[in-house]
Amino acid sequence: MSYNCMKPDSPTSPGAAEPQGAVPPAAAASTGSSAGQPEARRRFGRLPQETLKCNLGTVLDFSAGGMRVLCRKLPPTRTEVQIGGYELPGRLIGLLAWSKRVGLFKYEVGIQFDKLTPEMSSMLLHIAAANRKRQVI
Repeated sequence: MSYNCMKPDSPTSPGAAEPQGAVPPAAAASTGSSAGQPEARRRFGRLPQETLKCNLGTVLDFSAGGMRVLCRKLPPTRTEVQIGGYELPGRLIGLLAWSKRVGLFKYEVGIQFDKLTPEMSSMLLHIAAANRKRQVI
């Protein structure tokens, strides 16, 4: 003989109706929403950097689509980016995507590259791979 201690209208009991406005877990997973999952929104993989500098500051991570930079001051919303030690095949224009103050005169900024040619994209991938942070396992 078994006893069911749950209320019949409890959302956890078998056969109970979903609370109004609730999305079942299976449906929430299939909606394609990327909230809380920044990697799902990215078109290019990011590579953490250890030695790369640019005219804005120290590059923390880099991809063919943009970069995260530690700066002393906020850059303008549209700026030309020059990467230290590399001659690029054209002008690299960066758009300020986001910024976060991380200390006194320290900002982390996200720069999205604008209007990349395939040649520029290939060069950026080469730069990112050459300066990636290597971890000892």
